[in-house]
Amino acid sequence: MSTQTASSASPSMPMAQKGPGRAPALIAVLLAVLVVPMSISGTAVALPGIGAATHAALAPLQWVVNAFNVAFACFTLVWGSVADIIGRVRAFAAGVALYAAASLASAFATDVLWLDAARALAGIGGAAIFSCGAAILSTVFEGPARARAFALFGTVAGVGVALGPSLAGVLVQTLGWRWVFAAPAVVLVAVLIALPAVSRVMPAAPSTGARIDVAGSALFVVAMVLLTTAIVQGSQWGWGSGGVVALFAGALAVLAVFAYVENRREHPMLDLGVLRNRRFVGLCLVPVAGSIGFVTMRRRSRPAARRQPPGAARRVTGHGPAGAGPPAGAFDGMSRMMRLPYPETAYRPPHRGRTECEGGPAGSQICEPRGTNGTQSG
Repeated sequence: MSTQTASSASPSMPMAQKGPGRAPALIAVLLAVLVVPMSISGTAVALPGIGAATHAALAPLQWVVNAFNVAFACFTLVWGSVADIIGRVRAFAAGVALYAAASLASAFATDVLWLDAARALAGIGGAAIFSCGAAILSTVFEGPARARAFALFGTVAGVGVALGPSLAGVLVQTLGWRWVFAAPAVVLVAVLIALPAVSRVMPAAPSTGARIDVAGSALFVVAMVLLTTAIVQGSQWGWGSGGVVALFAGALAVLAVFAYVENRREHPMLDLGVLRNRRFVGLCLVPVAGSIGFVTMRRRSRPAARRQPPGAARRVTGHGPAGAGPPAGAFDGMSRMMRLPYPETAYRPPHRGRTECEGGPAGSQICEPRGTNGTQSG
């Protein structure tokens, strides 16, 4: 939700309807919130099949994951500001529709660049689902009921992250990788059907006369694209490389322009005054610390498997994609939900004419026989 209307408990905000009528709103939001992290963590399991079907090179294939991450990170704040102007249910509906359409486009993709673009659109829709879904719950519920609703919000998101790889593995094995993207679209259609019931329990939004801060939104998105791309590519290009340094410098320059523009807006997308609130800044740093912890745990617990195709380590050791569940999927998904993407989810091109054996988790060996034609020999 935009910081210029930071609290739904504002005296100018009409009171939401009470009673059992709020249940459809809660169910619709939670169902959408469940789908997004399941799709995020499950996509990594589908990458080997996608690579084989599209004959994709390493760089574009890993952007099937990274495109979603970057778009999600860039548009979360933007959607919060838009929701305060056009209405939270409308913004949520737009995000659900966009995510569903992008998922269908992903399912019908014939090449990896098409898939990359569709996943970026899905990331924009996913940002709306999380940002506006949370705003809907904050408006519809109050007091202890609001606390319980947000507890369910977080729990469902975590369950989605945990179940995503296993469910994606089942879909890949039985129906093919395209259903990893088609299945969420089917579920989100049901969410769209339920939205009229959500609108009935939402209070009428007061007219503020504010307009969408197009300039501020565009500058923020550009800055976040530069920053997240630098983070994503840093481990590959080298943190001291000219490209990464230029991306970081560009992000800082655009953020400076963004701050200049926002300080002169009557209705800014982000009221920079909130950054002087220590509690607010501390709350913002909580997911940052958590995401760093998850990424660090993943790197230390899976030193070899992270260099394999997602799910390959389990297949080589006798488990198919359906077995590619937590903890690896949970680490992958949680770091994405906390918007610190990393590029190691993509598979490496096969080496020719040799067998690779690396130490896996708990001292196990991960071996991949390679044929002379550059493909797996078994």
